Amino acid sequence: MAEVYGIFSNPQLILNQFGYTNGAGGWQVEKHLRFLADMTGNGKADIIGFGNDGVYVALNNGDGTFQPSKLVLHEFDYEAGGWRVEMHPRFLADLTGNGCADIISFGYSGFYVALNNGDGTFKSSVFYNEFGYYDNAGGWRVEKHPRFLADLTGDGKADIIGFADNGVYVALNNGDGTFQPSKLVLHEFGYEAGGWRVEKHLRFLADLTGDGKADIIGFGNDGVYVALNNGDGTFQPSKLVLHEFDYEAGGWRVEMHPRFLADLTGNGCADIISFGYSGFYVALNNGDGTFKSSVFYNEFGYYDNAGGWRVEKHPRFLADLTGDGKADIIGFADNGVYVALNNGDGTFQPSKLVLHEFGYEAGGWRVEKHLRFLADLTGDGKADIIGFGNDGVSVSNNCFKTVWKPEELQEFVEISMKSRQGDYLIRPDQPSGVTTGDKGTGSEWIVETAADGKIMLKSWKGDYLIRPDQPSGVTTGDKGTGSEWIVEIITDGKFMLKSWKGDYLIRPDQPSGVTTWSTGIDNEWTIELNLEEEDELERMNADEVDEEKFASIKNSLTQDPGAMQAFLTNPAPTLAQAGIPCVEKFSYAKRYQSTQALATRSTGASDSTGANEGESLKVKWHWWGIDFVMNEKLTQDIIDGTTTTETLTGILAEALVAARVITGPVGTVIGGAIAAVMKLKALIIKIANNGNGVHWPITWLQWAALILPPTPDQVFLKASLIVIPFRN
Repeated sequence: MAEVYGIFSNPQLILNQFGYTNGAGGWQVEKHLRFLADMTGNGKADIIGFGNDGVYVALNNGDGTFQPSKLVLHEFDYEAGGWRVEMHPRFLADLTGNGCADIISFGYSGFYVALNNGDGTFKSSVFYNEFGYYDNAGGWRVEKHPRFLADLTGDGKADIIGFADNGVYVALNNGDGTFQPSKLVLHEFGYEAGGWRVEKHLRFLADLTGDGKADIIGFGNDGVYVALNNGDGTFQPSKLVLHEFDYEAGGWRVEMHPRFLADLTGNGCADIISFGYSGFYVALNNGDGTFKSSVFYNEFGYYDNAGGWRVEKHPRFLADLTGDGKADIIGFADNGVYVALNNGDGTFQPSKLVLHEFGYEAGGWRVEKHLRFLADLTGDGKADIIGFGNDGVSVSNNCFKTVWKPEELQEFVEISMKSRQGDYLIRPDQPSGVTTGDKGTGSEWIVETAADGKIMLKSWKGDYLIRPDQPSGVTTGDKGTGSEWIVEIITDGKFMLKSWKGDYLIRPDQPSGVTTWSTGIDNEWTIELNLEEEDELERMNADEVDEEKFASIKNSLTQDPGAMQAFLTNPAPTLAQAGIPCVEKFSYAKRYQSTQALATRSTGASDSTGANEGESLKVKWHWWGIDFVMNEKLTQDIIDGTTTTETLTGILAEALVAARVITGPVGTVIGGAIAAVMKLKALIIKIANNGNGVHWPITWLQWAALILPPTPDQVFLKASLIVIPFRN
């Protein structure tokens, strides 16, 4: 897997509003709620605050800076309306499915809904006589009865769920931001129905099964309880699923031990992350709402030897910092911001101090005065830091970059570096130096591993690409200072080479040449593999397969479970007997709506299967199988009929040939067969809007059988039997 490195940028005071001092608005935690939410549907968080005289919104400019705030609604205010933090919860949630957050406020007499106009302004609120403070509205109290907004039916629109004295009440959204009358759906998790207490027992709503519908999870006296959603906003009786994180035997306390639900593995199911005395614990979801036993890490804990983290001083969050769709840990300590990155499988790297700001001592930030949030402000899928300080709003942008591990890049052996202008990085035939020109002699570079995640590039002359100790420039010379570079992945198969001086390899806008400078479009390069004929990845061709041997092997594997187990563990020797090579890991991504394809070795950088319109199809090879991966857009286009079988056939054939494992004619036949199956199967797949993609797996044994039949009809018949879609 590629690893990720980086820091947050130094914070900038970008808005002299929403701050603690009178000059910045006199906003106080105990009086004035502030949130980050997308108000305009552009995927970038805006600021919304409930002030003395109403609701204020500061729209995001799209780059993490904000427009001056505006008073957009004369409701829900501290002075005229008498709204209080300790009595009246307020939420932001999308109630209509337009991607814009609406306001839901729980007041004295009931709850109020103010729908977003789509531009960060709001309609006047609509009142419902339920879930309110007064007895005739239910007698709901913050200190006794938690209320939440969560999607309970899978329609992408938030419903209301509340934990009352006698159990769980639900008011379903009609789909347009209006609500049905509430119903008692479960006689559990209540103040009297189970003895659940706000000061002792945390309760959450989270999707625990990957169906896009929120389930109930509660941390009780003796462990973790789960009540699964029936899919219609009602719930199954709760079950005790984990004897951990409990109040009595484990000694877990609300005021000392934060607990979170977040997807740590990318399977769409929420996992548990709990911060205890000695460190933090991770309990991964089995996919059905039950959990594995927790794994312990000696960091971010209450005791001094675990960091001395305190709820009243040190906020901790779960947020995606790397853009892989899996939550990382971020904590605000005395001396600044610490991050523990997720390895992608729910395990974590050791924490690192990444920013000497936003801390209790590093900046004087106080929980009781200064709010801190993690939210994506730029639309890149990576969370930024937003802090509401004394003088206003400060932002620290996420600068994390994905980097190839040197040993992975070294697998390429020899590469060429293509510039944005279409020429190549060249080591000319002279004593030293580097320029750009046509691909050929001098454009070949050997990748060598350096220390600390860096690489070196060795030229055909035997010297190395060097960044000398001067204001700018690049040359060649001996291995040593200046010869080490970091490879940063951007997008679309493009990369940047960062020098030891912190600047980047640049192809300037001139006839030829290369230098170094800060980031920009001229520092983008495309890495191409230079594979000689004898070094190419082995191809799989129907003409190369010994059908008689394969039939014998297949028969023996079917009859001998031990042989089959050995085959699944290491298929290469068995497949070699039939002339079928075991191809190394390979990943191919195709943008079906453009003419440009991207083919890269698997580095983990392009391993996301999210609903990115630019990565609609991937072909991923593993040790003994292949996945065809379609994202939601392509799958939906197939269902809608906007992508034809012929188009999909072309994509698949191109992918198979680019992967260097199938020759052209065979690729077209197989591509057509699988395209037809995909189109048929896609019609029965319900597309949930959670960006997980659809996988079509084939084992090596099945794949070999696929390419043996001589006619497309027979290929289709076999493909229809073995290609099975499943959600990731």
